[in-house]
Amino acid sequence: MDGLILVRPSRDMQQALWAYRAEFLAHGEKRINGSCGLAFFDSFEEWLAVATSIVKQKLSREGVHASTFFLIRVKDEKVLGSVQIRHSLTPELLLHGGHIGYAIRPTERGRGYGKQQLMLALGEAKKLGLPRVMISCDQENTPSSRTIRSCGGVLEKEMLFQDKLQQVFWLETGLSGEIDSTI
Repeated sequence: MDGLILVRPSRDMQQALWAYRAEFLAHGEKRINGSCGLAFFDSFEEWLAVATSIVKQKLSREGVHASTFFLIRVKDEKVLGSVQIRHSLTPELLLHGGHIGYAIRPTERGRGYGKQQLMLALGEAKKLGLPRVMISCDQENTPSSRTIRSCGGVLEKEMLFQDKLQQVFWLETGLSGEIDSTI
């Protein structure tokens, strides 16, 4: 993981994050997982206000507090990915979504950045006091499933969600102790 860091969004990242957003949209992707809805905002300031407020003040659209991070390659300061860690789970998130959502920039996929980003995210989840986290993905999303498994993900179940087969994984963060991660 040398040369890669997770950073929280800030005003000085506007140009880099807007370029990250533009790349997803140019590739026909209407969502950017793990980005706190970056693709849906026309105003960087409005998006930043939401992304920073849901850490402790307001609740996310899923009804929980969440931390948003971006994977930065240090040598060129390029934004490679996004990851959001939900601090707890609602009954709905236990069915779909889980604690962590993430994405890798379209032109940087297939280079191992997803695994490195998820490992860093597990470290952040540990700092939040989560002994284990849940992640779900579409069964057909082989790269995501492979990434989750490579980080120690254990498949708990497969189930139908919105006409797609979903896989639900649990990963240990290395924190010992039992903490209830549901609301």
